[in-house]
Amino acid sequence: MVLREIEGRDAAEQSVEEVRVGYQGEPGAYGEVAAAAHGGIPKGFASFEKLLEALRDGLIDEAVLPMENAVVGAITEALEPFAQFVVDGSDLVAVGLTSVPVRLSLAARPGTPLNEVKRAWSHPAALRQCTHRLAQMGIERVVCYDTAGAAQIVSHESSTDAAVCSRRAAERYGLEVLVDDVSDKEQNGTRFVHLRMADHARAQVPLAFLRTSSMTATGRLDVLTGATLLPLAGNAEFPVRMWVLGADAARLQALAPVRDVQVISLGQPAAHAARMVPPRQGTEPVVKSLPHATARKPPTVVEIGPFKVGAGARAMIAGPCSVESREQMLRIAREVVSCGATALRGGIFKPRTNPYAFQGHGLEALDWLVEAGKETGLPIVTEVMAIDQVQPVAAKADVLQIGARNMQNFDLLRAVGRAGRPVLLKRGRGIRWTSAACSRRGRSRICRSSPIRRTPRAAPISSRAWREPPGRRARTA
Repeated sequence: MVLREIEGRDAAEQSVEEVRVGYQGEPGAYGEVAAAAHGGIPKGFASFEKLLEALRDGLIDEAVLPMENAVVGAITEALEPFAQFVVDGSDLVAVGLTSVPVRLSLAARPGTPLNEVKRAWSHPAALRQCTHRLAQMGIERVVCYDTAGAAQIVSHESSTDAAVCSRRAAERYGLEVLVDDVSDKEQNGTRFVHLRMADHARAQVPLAFLRTSSMTATGRLDVLTGATLLPLAGNAEFPVRMWVLGADAARLQALAPVRDVQVISLGQPAAHAARMVPPRQGTEPVVKSLPHATARKPPTVVEIGPFKVGAGARAMIAGPCSVESREQMLRIAREVVSCGATALRGGIFKPRTNPYAFQGHGLEALDWLVEAGKETGLPIVTEVMAIDQVQPVAAKADVLQIGARNMQNFDLLRAVGRAGRPVLLKRGRGIRWTSAACSRRGRSRICRSSPIRRTPRAAPISSRAWREPPGRRARTA
């Protein structure tokens, strides 16, 4: 449902049904979506301190904490208690990362006019993400412990206050959405880290807490390591304090004076940390114009807003097999984005075995798909089936899809390769030849799809969102 950036959990893990995953907030919060990303059973806590204490005491098996937001950067409300927890000696490891698309709605009690809303409740990190939009509307920000908790508070108040929360939380607590998205940035998202106790799991994400008394010891650290730096406020003893995501402890110590820098690594295996061998790039070819078999290139990454594929990252694309109406598309788009989808798909051309059957609405349906994508903040994916469809579809769609039936349609593949859009290939016979045909005729980036065989229990998608209207043959995407 959401972008799972780290995979390959231990084979000896508990079964999905038994994993208790804690998050901070009420049901309907974005933390609940991250907690359910790997199929666990979400459990909410009032604060990040209580969440970490529950993990330490064995009340939950795993905890998810927000680390970084696309608008405001580091989520200090979560990272500060997290830092104190590891400084006090708690032995934690990071086992995964999950990126959740964020769309902050302004919601109030039914019947409340927008011009009468003077105050908006939400979590401080959420309020920072929509500072300018709320200021433009003349709305005062009121701090609350959680986005979904803000919706719960507003639902019980008799005033004209509003909540900044997800549409899912607004609907859960009976609020009416006044503004679909009040974020200062159109493509918003938050990255969560999955934590476990070190005696129950092994580290899979390089994560360390760094603090130093030297203001220059960590200069250009992000450039030298390629890591993500999440700074925290300094104090008298350690003016520089930060979380470092993506660099092991040994490399951090090697790049800064050991006497000035303290690095607390979360479960970095000692053998791995001691090995500082640069990756082999292969020898230079004798003939410069020819490719070399041993030369290594960095992996290609396709990234459009919350949609990211490549270098170990995977995305979740969801939507109906056929775009049948504007209302259907908007309804399904809201449903899948609330469950964490990172891209929206829909078929606008639907060839059938029977020539008299429904063939799709064509380019008119593309406008419905684009509208649904803009409302939910998701990039859109749709299939092209003929050369004359490529340019008009590429002008509006974010990703072009090639179906299994067109794997050897090389004229179409060359046209798609020249369109300049990322290309999604359905798995099937001839997929390698298809990749070559697309890439030889342009700069299109190639993605390959993988089917999903089940839906996690903790974040189910209503079967009504996938069912075609009566009289038409139902088909699962």
